[in-house]
Amino acid sequence: MMVRTATLLTSVLAFASPVHAQTVTIINPLCPGSTCTFDVIFDRLTNYALLVLGPIAVIIILWVGFTYMTSGGSPERIKQAHRALLWAIVGIAIVLLAKGIYAIIKTVLGP
Repeated sequence: MMVRTATLLTSVLAFASPVHAQTVTIINPLCPGSTCTFDVIFDRLTNYALLVLGPIAVIIILWVGFTYMTSGGSPERIKQAHRALLWAIVGIAIVLLAKGIYAIIKTVLGP
């Protein structure tokens, strides 16, 4: 048994080849080429949210206007249009307030 283990160990070590590891650099998609701080990441995320939210809000508000105009006096359709307009405004306010509140907190706490 001992001879068998020694033979196996010798053959494994004799035919072992060195392994050359390569280094891989992963680029951060949130801030490529710059130092990644919370300020940079939060600013980029809120700017992206505003970029996406702007056209979506315009489409929703146009849809609300169309729904309101074609409601024909139906209280249910008018209520649906008002609810959609309310939530569109709430969505815009959340993104704008997030950016504003962060700027206030950053100013109060300092750099």
